[in-house]
Amino acid sequence: MEIVIALAILIQFIYADNFPLFELDRELTVCGISGSRVFGGIEWPWMVILLYHNRMVCGGTLISRRHILTAAHCVAEVHPYAVRFGVTDHFSPGLDLPISKITINKEYNKALIFKDISLLTLPRDIQFTEKIRPICLPHIDYGKTEDLRGRTAVVVGYGKPKFTEPATGRLKEIKLPVVSLSECQLFYHSRIDDNVICAGKGHKAVCHGDSGGPLMTLEKGRYFLAGVVSYGVECERRGFPTVFQRTGAYLDWIKAVMKKG
Repeated sequence: MEIVIALAILIQFIYADNFPLFELDRELTVCGISGSRVFGGIEWPWMVILLYHNRMVCGGTLISRRHILTAAHCVAEVHPYAVRFGVTDHFSPGLDLPISKITINKEYNKALIFKDISLLTLPRDIQFTEKIRPICLPHIDYGKTEDLRGRTAVVVGYGKPKFTEPATGRLKEIKLPVVSLSECQLFYHSRIDDNVICAGKGHKAVCHGDSGGPLMTLEKGRYFLAGVVSYGVECERRGFPTVFQRTGAYLDWIKAVMKKG
């Protein structure tokens, strides 16, 4: 018992300096570890698929044993009934669980795509495995665009490879440079504030079906959920960055929803 406690304390000290975990406990010390480092694992074990009548609606990210973070526009009109875990393409069988509750941020505005964030609650705790584990959540100030400007972030999703091509259903990965808020405002104007992160400049971009998925940054060997895929312009349209809801801006809201069960 003393060894387990000491290990948990050591991990807390290691990650407390610059990138503290959101709520560090023994079950979340597995967060953010890519499955490529785990025997039998998949590379992005926190990636989930939102399902509506067995059809993919959006992506989402596992952040605890019972909670998935996604975009509000993914669940505001079409209410997915289940989520699928542990697959690298959405046609493969995985672990499907029903969604017991959908909580959309009360300030979400569809027309302005403002505060486009939602939290899904599962009916029971999920067992972490080599193919299912959570991503790490950052501290509240982490992920402001100016802090990450010039950094490369990773986005994964099951959406279309290009605007003019059909979705393959396979999980794909792209790396995007984070751009400043001022540069992003040139394209999206007043929509851009500290609640978002912008990344990419066309050619490579998220596309239809990628909404709700994670924008990730690697810190000290662990992946952190910097943002949630929100919107863009015609996928890879030249020059236009993709807009992500900044996770850090919503941590108080996330914590409050999680406490309600």
